[in-house]
This record gives sequence, C-alpha cells and structure tokens, in this order.
Amino acid sequence: MIINPLKIKSEAILLFCRDLIDSYKGSSSDELFQIDPEIKKYIDEQIEQLTRAINIACQPIDYYNRNQRVT
Repeated sequence: MIINPLKIKSEAILLFCRDLIDSYKGSSSDELFQIDPEIKKYIDEQIEQLTRAINIACQPIDYYNRNQRVT
C-alpha cells in the first residue's frame, strides 16, 4: 500500500494507527522471536499508553461509521 503522508490529515493518521495497533494486539499469540519478558511488558505498557492517548484525541469507531457519508 502506498500512502502519501502529505495528503492525509492528522486525525486520519491517528485512526490508521489505532486500527493498526488493534489488529496487531489480537494476533500477538504467535511469537516469532525470543524476547525478554521485561522488554515485552515495557512494550505492551507503551502501546497501551499510546492507545489511550489516541482514544482521547479521536472519537469512537462508531462515530466515524455513522458519519462516513457526510462530506
């Protein structure tokens, strides 16, 4: 997928990041690398903080689904 970052608004980038984080959260059961549990815990905590910050800045997903036809 080719994304032109100059044509994307900041809210769209945040929504894309939130969707990407959510998709990777569900598929983390298959470990490809041996990672120290402390490092994994730190990464999970940072991702959780990032997700909370994105959720504060953006509306819930249902809001965007209801208003997708409004331009």
